[in-house]
Amino acid sequence: MRLACFALVIAVTAAAGSARADNTADARAHFDSGNAAYALGDYATAAAEYEKAFALRPDPALLYNAAQAHRIAGNKRRALLLYENYLRVYGGQVSNRDEVRRHIATLRSAIDSEHQAQTSPPTTPAPLAGESAHAPPPPATTSPSPPPTSPPPATAPMGNALVARPEPAEKPLLKRPWFWAVVGGSVLVVAGVAIGLGVGLSGDKDPRASLATVAGN
Repeated sequence: MRLACFALVIAVTAAAGSARADNTADARAHFDSGNAAYALGDYATAAAEYEKAFALRPDPALLYNAAQAHRIAGNKRRALLLYENYLRVYGGQVSNRDEVRRHIATLRSAIDSEHQAQTSPPTTPAPLAGESAHAPPPPATTSPSPPPTSPPPATAPMGNALVARPEPAEKPLLKRPWFWAVVGGSVLVVAGVAIGLGVGLSGDKDPRASLATVAGN
């Protein structure tokens, strides 16, 4: 019976040791993954990996690393919680208590400011000097629009062919100077013809002499 109990204790102890060894290996793997993510600037992933490592192996360094990564990633509330728990659980063992307290004070102030900004009512702009804060704004004024202008009437093209010129009143033929010039010229022509016929009939009958005279003139 004693041998059976002793064997059971040994088996439980061995199993516990094996489990602790597995947890330590897994915690180490998460710790390494957290360090890699932190180095690459992926602080949210690093914080998650540090938390997983701490859950497998509760070590103050892992909890502190998780709080640091959450703070740098901008997760203020989660970082504040982990910093506070870090001091609450391991405050008597760690040497960076003052640094952690400064982080806690800064995070609380930032969270309070964000809360006030989200819950404060909207503010109205201050009125100008001499104006009441409740005075309604002056009505909007618009400049009167000019009356509509009608288009100019269409005009016909002023070409020479479309412009009618008044004709002067006609004068009687007897009052026109050119009439008497024509008449006078006709009389002279008739007289000349008569004289020529008379000379021709009374003189040389050869017509070539008169033609030569005309050509020379």
